[in-house]
Amino acid sequence: MTHKCNQIFNCACGSKLWQSLLPKDFNPSCELNDQTEDNATESFIMHAINGGTILTMREGMNENVEAIGIKDGKICAAGSFEDVKKEFSDSVPKVEEIEGAATLIPAFIEPHVHIIPSAVINAGLDLSPFYGQQLRENVFPKDKYNFDWVKKVLTEKADNMTAGEGWILGHNMDPSLFSSGNKVINADKLDGISNSVPIYITNTSGHLAYINNAAIKVIDEHNISVEAENGSKKQKKVSTGKNGVLEELSEMVPVLKVLIETYDYENGKIKLQAKERIKQEFDKLFESAVSHGSTYMLDAALDEKQIEILKAYAKSSKSKVRIGGAYLIDSLDQLNTSIGSLGLPNSGDEDFNLSFLKLIADGSSQGLTGYQYTPYDCNENYEVFAHAEQSDFNEENEDKIKKLAEQNITGLFNYGYPIEFNGLMRIANNYGWPTMTHANGDHAIDRTLSAFKQAGITKNTIDQRRDRIEHCSLLSPSTMAEMEHLGISPSFTIGHVGYWGWNFKNTIIGQQRADQLDLCASAINNHGMRITLHSDYSVTPMGPLRYMEQAITRLMESAPNQSLEVLNPNERLTPFQALKAMTYDAAWQCHADKWVGSLEVGKCADFTILAESPLRYQNRKNMAYPAQGMRDIPVLKTFKGGKQVFVQPQESYLSNISWDNQNKALTFKYTGPKVSPPKGVEAKIWYQLQDENGDALTDKYTEPMNNVYFNRKVEICTESLSKFDSATKFYLVAGVFLQSKKADVIAASALIDKCCGTSEVNDKTSINKLQLMPSSGSISFEVPSDIQKPKNGTCWLFITDVNTNYGWDNGQVAPNLEGDGSTQGTSTDTGIYYCKNLTDELIESPIDLDSLDLELGKTYKVGICLGSNYRIAAYAVTQCVDKPQRINPIGTL
Repeated sequence: MTHKCNQIFNCACGSKLWQSLLPKDFNPSCELNDQTEDNATESFIMHAINGGTILTMREGMNENVEAIGIKDGKICAAGSFEDVKKEFSDSVPKVEEIEGAATLIPAFIEPHVHIIPSAVINAGLDLSPFYGQQLRENVFPKDKYNFDWVKKVLTEKADNMTAGEGWILGHNMDPSLFSSGNKVINADKLDGISNSVPIYITNTSGHLAYINNAAIKVIDEHNISVEAENGSKKQKKVSTGKNGVLEELSEMVPVLKVLIETYDYENGKIKLQAKERIKQEFDKLFESAVSHGSTYMLDAALDEKQIEILKAYAKSSKSKVRIGGAYLIDSLDQLNTSIGSLGLPNSGDEDFNLSFLKLIADGSSQGLTGYQYTPYDCNENYEVFAHAEQSDFNEENEDKIKKLAEQNITGLFNYGYPIEFNGLMRIANNYGWPTMTHANGDHAIDRTLSAFKQAGITKNTIDQRRDRIEHCSLLSPSTMAEMEHLGISPSFTIGHVGYWGWNFKNTIIGQQRADQLDLCASAINNHGMRITLHSDYSVTPMGPLRYMEQAITRLMESAPNQSLEVLNPNERLTPFQALKAMTYDAAWQCHADKWVGSLEVGKCADFTILAESPLRYQNRKNMAYPAQGMRDIPVLKTFKGGKQVFVQPQESYLSNISWDNQNKALTFKYTGPKVSPPKGVEAKIWYQLQDENGDALTDKYTEPMNNVYFNRKVEICTESLSKFDSATKFYLVAGVFLQSKKADVIAASALIDKCCGTSEVNDKTSINKLQLMPSSGSISFEVPSDIQKPKNGTCWLFITDVNTNYGWDNGQVAPNLEGDGSTQGTSTDTGIYYCKNLTDELIESPIDLDSLDLELGKTYKVGICLGSNYRIAAYAVTQCVDKPQRINPIGTL
């Protein structure tokens, strides 16, 4: 396996592939399509009552307060509710209550992401091993992540296209995580998908791409055309690699440019679709960040174009996040040319701040380009090298001996060493710029520490500079001691442990080196370092609660049969250490602690509200690893500068379901919309076990809800019920129960198999793909086709003001609206604009709203109500728009 660097980085986070895909006329001032309402900042108080928690993280401590006050987008007070109220003596502020298990914490910080490259590449077809926050194979056990799955996804796309219509871009395919089958990919293998539609797939490591013979044909025709145009004048041909395998950007980018020129830019419509898709991906990326509770993102590899785009976004009144950045340096010449024009580091503001220079020392360990002292244990197709014993060396084992001799892949170093690399670090220090240096392999980390030392960087400047090593995968006690001595802090891609740990241990680097991965606890406990955890998005999915879970459990999620194997348990963090790494210490490491990271007076009012505290979270399904499942704690709301930038669509659903057949015990969680019952009415949930015909197997149980967003763990112990004992499968059903109203409509259900002890089906009541369009007088949305309507009741669709609470004007009675039995009129005095009986049909097509007086740009609540007592099972919040939001086919540019 031969790599050619040529000053082009050998890892996904340094790849400049996105530059070829970004339309040349992409306008940073107007292309970002954010629909957040531009409301003026409000003054209000967040008040913890009835067991609710407000955790400030003040000075990095586990400090709870009763209330915080917000004025002009900043924290103006924190402490007791009475003391906070005194800060509002000139007005009566709005008060929002945090109740029950709900927990308010400082907003999370994403300390290492790649915003624009991810948005651009994500416009293609997702071939990654991830489904949300999980490994795809763990969500769909019968659908193995291997080439057969990749082929199925690509074939479905190709079957809907014809030759000449376009080409398919696939991204983030990761053969290192293929669980079965051959991991060799080339043009001949891709021809089993299509021999007419060109296909281009990038490997998640960023150093390989694959094209089929249809793409090779396009390239060959391009080369012939160029040769004909230039006559005898020689032109360098665009290489199609070795049987369609493209190595490094020097081969990948020219092929990509030909495909773009051939299909995208000769057809205005296709070009427009590409721009629209990229705009959508920008929106999705920022929405994903705030939906996971993050309001600060540090982009770890910026150039001038990206700085222009992101600064324009961050300064926009519609920005959902704050952005920090690191300027990418790819050579000594570039640094000498650009350093004078960059200005001073950390001279930005709370919206946008350029904090670091970024160096990329090596590649990725899962891509076999991280720079190691000892060769990898496998070849480029992830075939493990033979580990022959002395007795094996005989003529019969000639192939084994040959393989052992080929064990020489140690990865790559991206800069000339030591002159160029040490020179980069020295110039950065001379100009006062902190550096964040990508280094995965143990050899790359040692060279990085040597460069820091040669540049004169010491612990004396740690708080001023805050130099970092990114990913910092393979550590040892000696390298950590040197980092402590020099004042260098690590930022760990914790997914290396969670997602790739088993493969590192058993295929890529072996047990001994795998135990050196992401030594989080040692860095904190033994060397006093302030660490962070990151996604390196889009290398792994964004999700701070997931990073915390993987750092706390260190479970290897790609282990066969989801066996609960822990990688080096001594390196597990405590929940508080993990939370601090994602908030207080992340703000410090990103030079953003003057603005975010804790809820202290004078800092930005950036916070998120979780359904339960990650510090108290305990998953009953696997008591040995109580933090397992922490990634699924619902993020209810996120605020940036006192403005709400995300609210969780309120759904009813069951999760974390586990059946103990021996003890006849069931554990589960039920999450539903916030309940605000009328005075004197007690809110509870009810749940029951039923057979497949809907007949009761147990009595109905009720549990207090505490009037909060609800995430509940309960146990059902069944007695000697012969009907239940004879059933092999049963349904768990749950919903809202209001004591005086006798309401027991179904809000969610799940089918449980006694044999395997877990939920086979997990239904939820939800509103999907919601669009409210007053100009066309219609609303369109989707609801699950198998939603269970009440046997003796009705099912309603409703539209209300966004602030109308649970139930009809909190009265919990039928709305007094005019109209016939199927479609009701409006009653704006109660905040209800529309109500339709869905007893006989479920709406999946636009509904006529000509009679409604809805305002363009205003936000409304649209939901489903189950039962004659009008209990809301799910709702979503949407903004009126003047035209449908375009959804282009994924994967086609």
